[in-house]
Formats: sequence, C-alpha cells, structure tokens
Amino acid sequence: MEPWPFDLPGNPDYPMYLRGQTEEVLPGVLSPLMCTFAAQFIEGGWHIHLTETLPVIDPPRHPHTFLGVYGGRGYMNLSVSARNAVMSTGARPEDIAKQFEAGADFIAQAQRQPGDDERAARVHAVIAENVATYPRDLLAADRARASAHREEGRAHRATMTEAELLERAHRLGPEAARDLARIMLMGTLEGVSYARLNGGLAPLYGDDTPELVRALLSGIGEVESAIPAQQLTALAKLEGDDQKRGIVEFLDRYGYRGANEFEIAAPSWEMAPVAVERMVEAARNAPVKNDPAATAASALKRVKDDGIDQHWPEFDMWFGAANFYVAHRESAKATFCIVYNEMRRDLFEIGRRLVARGALTQPWDVFLLALTELEVAVEGRDAPAPNALAARARHMEELARLVPPQVVKVDDIPAVDTWEVRGGASAAETNDELRGVPGSPGTATGRVRVVQDPYEDQPPEPGEILVAPFTDPGWTLMFMAADAVVVEVGGALSHAVVVARELGIPAVVSVEHCCTVLHTGDLIEVDGSTGIVRVLERNT
Repeated sequence: MEPWPFDLPGNPDYPMYLRGQTEEVLPGVLSPLMCTFAAQFIEGGWHIHLTETLPVIDPPRHPHTFLGVYGGRGYMNLSVSARNAVMSTGARPEDIAKQFEAGADFIAQAQRQPGDDERAARVHAVIAENVATYPRDLLAADRARASAHREEGRAHRATMTEAELLERAHRLGPEAARDLARIMLMGTLEGVSYARLNGGLAPLYGDDTPELVRALLSGIGEVESAIPAQQLTALAKLEGDDQKRGIVEFLDRYGYRGANEFEIAAPSWEMAPVAVERMVEAARNAPVKNDPAATAASALKRVKDDGIDQHWPEFDMWFGAANFYVAHRESAKATFCIVYNEMRRDLFEIGRRLVARGALTQPWDVFLLALTELEVAVEGRDAPAPNALAARARHMEELARLVPPQVVKVDDIPAVDTWEVRGGASAAETNDELRGVPGSPGTATGRVRVVQDPYEDQPPEPGEILVAPFTDPGWTLMFMAADAVVVEVGGALSHAVVVARELGIPAVVSVEHCCTVLHTGDLIEVDGSTGIVRVLERNT
C-alpha cells in the first residue's frame, strides 16, 4: 500500500511519537486539508503550551515537533510529553519508558537536563497560581470572543467571497491555536489535581483510593460536554412540531459540537442534523440513570466522617481544584470547538461555491484538497480532477483499515504495508473476559451495540451497551440511551470517562480490540469500578 502523501514527519531531536491520546481527538486518517492547513494550528497550540505557558523545551525549529502524521494518523510527541511529566510531577523516565517499551536513548533524553530546575520552578509556579486562583474570568473572556466569531459567521458568511472566506479561516487559525493551548493548560491542571487527590487519600484508603476518587468526581456539574446529552432527554419527550423546534434550538446552541472534532473535515452537528435527530429518537425510552451527585455526596460524607481534614488538611484545596479543572477542561474544549467550527464552516462554504461553478462534485470534496490546491481553486483556476479526488478518498479508506503502531520513532517508521489489518484475527477473540481502565463506577448488564461511525451507524437502543473505538464529546449524545460505555482507547481522565461519570453510567476505557472481540447483540457485563468486561452470551 502506498504511504499517505500528506504525512508530516516529526522532529528527530525529540524522536518518539505516541498514537495513544491523539486517537481520542484525531482518530482516523487525516484529510489532505487537515494535514496541509489545520494541522499547523494544532501544532501551534501544543507549541504555545509547552514552550511558553509551561516552558518544557525551547521553541523548536522543526515545524512538526508536537504533532506528527504517519500513515495518515496523528501522533503526539512522547519525548516532549515525557519531559513534561518528569519536570512537573517528578515521574521517573524509566517508568515512562517501560510503559511504552521505549529504549535507553529515550530515558536519557527524558532525564533532567541543565537548566531544567529553572524550567520546573516556572512550571510549578504556573500550577500553583492556577490552583490558588481559578481562571474563571479568563475562560469567560475566551468564550465571549469565540461566540462573537460564531455570530460574525452567521451574519456574513453567505455574502463573503471565496477569497474572504479563506482569509477568515486563516485569520481564525491562530485563535484556535491559543484556545487549544488553553485546553492543554486546563488538562495539565486537571491531571495534577487528580494525581494529588489520589496521592493524598492513598495513605488512608490504600487500594480503594482510585474508586473513591472516581466517586468523588461524579456529578460535579458544569461539564459542558455532558450538557448536550442531558438536554437530549428533554428533547426525546417532545412530539411533532415541538420536537422539531426543540432540535432547531438545540443546534442553534450546541451545533458547533460533533464527532472527531479536531479533524477539520469532520461535520459538526449543525452540518449533520439528521444524526442528531436519530440520536434523539434513540433516547426516547432511555433508562433512568444513577444519580451521580448522590454518588459524590456519599463519597464526600465518607471521607469527612473519616476525619480527612485531620489526616490530610489539603484535601479541600485539591478536591476543589480537581472539580474545577475536570469540568473546565471540557469548557475550554467547547470554546476551541466554536472557533474551529467557524473555520470548518468557512471552508465548507468555499466547497459549496466550487460545486456551484463545477470545480468540485460535492462540497465535502473541498477537504480532499491540499491547501495549495484550494488556493488555486479559489483564484478561479482548475482544482484536481474528480477522479483524482476520488482516488484520494479510496486511499484514505484503505489506510483506515490498518491499525497504526502505538509508538514510533522518527527515521524508523514501519512501512504502512506492514501494519496490522483492522478486524483481523485476534487471540483475544475467544476471550470472554476483557480488561481495561476503570472509568466511571458501577455495573451494568446489557446487549452490545458496536458503533464505528456515530453519524452512519445505528445508535444504541435503550438498555444497550455502547462499544466504540473511541469517544470524544461529539459521541456523547449516544450515552443517554446506553446503560454503559466500553471503548478501545482512553485513560482515567478521558472525555468518555468524565461524561459517563457526569451522566451516571459505568464506563471502561482502553479495552483493546473491543470493537473486534465484541459484536452487536452479545450480552455482556460491564464493571466500571474494576475495568472488567465479561461476555455472558455470544450473539451467534
């Protein structure tokens, strides 16, 4: 198989790259316009976060240091992330290397280097400042600015020329990068707070600590990624014209969200309203969920009754910080999505105009163009022929069938024709007990609904269990009908986990090959407290 011609090779000075968390936000093969245009702003967000906000490294000269693309798949820089972990949390490079099967050169690079004590002091100062005073005003100002851009787009997009639309997308890009850097900062503070909460409670609760922390951080409120799913229940109770008006209002308020939100070619809900209508219908008879606020209240009463204030006087500070940053990483992501979706809408409008004058077959084909090709088309010259774009689309489909390696090293990337084919035989196929990372507490038993594409596949029916390759906030409308969620990727603070806790349903993440091993109709038991998924009956 041919390599993806739009790959972005990483920085040999920081050579290790990880698929991992990137799979949550950039899950598929990245479109040509994503690689040649939007990727620079994702790179820019990481650059701001790890060279300015948290000065983990000096600004690199290489244009693709933080985001690499191999075989069409996005990778984050593991070498820089490891330096960040060592500097900000004191993690041991050896432990990180063991986790990802990295070698001695990786360990040496992640070790503290001359000047790192000063860097670490600046990193810790940023953390301390934001734990002492939450940045509510800053986040509110970000949102106001993003909302103003959305209103501008609504008012003027239809009358703007193609050149003006492309210029606006370029102009919004650096703002999207700054908003992405804000997500990264909120995520760092979330991770630090979560780790300190676990560390402070561990001497008293031992092995029970992780489950206790998950309970404490249930039902915290203000989780923007969960609010649309919660609104879905009310929409599902409406009928006829009332429901139609309700969906219009829903899209007016939340339509900038959607699945695969970091991919510029992925449609937002307002661009794919039929998918929202299907998920509203699926939630019509959604089961009553557990009360996550009651779960949190019970856990908080337990630690207070156990005298946590005497055992660990900093509990209230770190518990408050964890609550705030778990919620507001999600609000920062929503702000980013508003601006990013404006760029997406501008580019799609260009695609619509190009179709009108015969340059493209359909508006979505604009995302199959490279930036230079789009610029040529906007100038009125010829875009690539339809058969050339169709060939690119087929190439993306072929690459999407492959399972990318989780860790790669610059200048030693396995050729794509050596990658495993998705859906191939797996030793785990006959295993009736799967293990993953505990996410949201509780247990549930139900029939599996495997969903690979939230816009095309049938959503879960009430009482079924959603099994997916990944879930970002754009998938969460499906959570309301589901009794539990099982996904292939993700960690203790992934979007799927945070939203599942907020909605009161069990979740297990990082269950390898779950979309292959489990099939729609299988009867399974999901234990979100232990991370175990048991197959009770196969759908034969």
